[in-house]
Amino acid sequence: MFKEVHRMFKQATYCFDVGAYDAVCVMCRATAEAACYVYLTRKKGFGTLLQPPRTLDNRVRQVRFYELQNGVRNILSGTKESSQQD
Repeated sequence: MFKEVHRMFKQATYCFDVGAYDAVCVMCRATAEAACYVYLTRKKGFGTLLQPPRTLDNRVRQVRFYELQNGVRNILSGTKESSQQD
C-alpha cells in the first residue's frame, strides 16, 4: 500500500515539474489523505497489513475525510479516543 502512496506523490512532483499547479494541489491532498488512511488502518506489528473499516455485514466501508482528520488529530494530540464513528 505504501507503494501506491509513493506513486501518487511521484505524480504530484511530475505535475509540479510541468507546471500543472492545480493538479499538484489535488495530488498532494490525495497523497496526504492516502498516507493518513494507511497509517490509521494498518495492523500494528505487521507493517503494511491493512485492516480497513467494515460495515456490520463485513463489507469494506468508505471512510470520510472527517474521520481521517479526527483520527490524525487524536494521534497528534496524544489522546486515546477512538476515531471511528459508527
